[in-house]
Amino acid sequence: FAWMEDVALTGSAPKAVRELFDVARNVFLYSWYQYRFSMVAAQVSIAAVEMALRERFKLGMIDITDRNGNDKSLRPLFSDAVARGWITDKGLGRWLPGTIDDEARDANTYCDILKNVLPDLRNTFAHGTSTFLDQAEMLPFLGRSAAIIDQLFPPSQS
Repeated sequence: FAWMEDVALTGSAPKAVRELFDVARNVFLYSWYQYRFSMVAAQVSIAAVEMALRERFKLGMIDITDRNGNDKSLRPLFSDAVARGWITDKGLGRWLPGTIDDEARDANTYCDILKNVLPDLRNTFAHGTSTFLDQAEMLPFLGRSAAIIDQLFPPSQS
């Protein structure tokens, strides 16, 4: 399982985010024995992305409440992070699907897709579904989650 190193966080994410993402990685490993665990791994990896977004906004002392005083959900947080340039298609590196060309990559086309797909998947998994992600789909999914978190918290400059 040396390929799991490919989906490790390499940036400076807070400990709680790193630990939650490691839960997703570990559940993914167990999905080789119980295939349905891949859905749990996906849900936890999305939760780690959302936690990282909240922590990144807090770090910048940026208010994350909506006009009703509630914390913003994943979709507006992700959209705001993309608008601020914290998350880009280029930052997804090799985890960007091969169908995205250079022009679309420069326009953050895939990030525009993710801002809708991630919350929808999270909600689908949270409310129960028969949707199934196999290991071939999950490895890039975890890789994208790690790349998003690493963009929010790049390696410390020493």
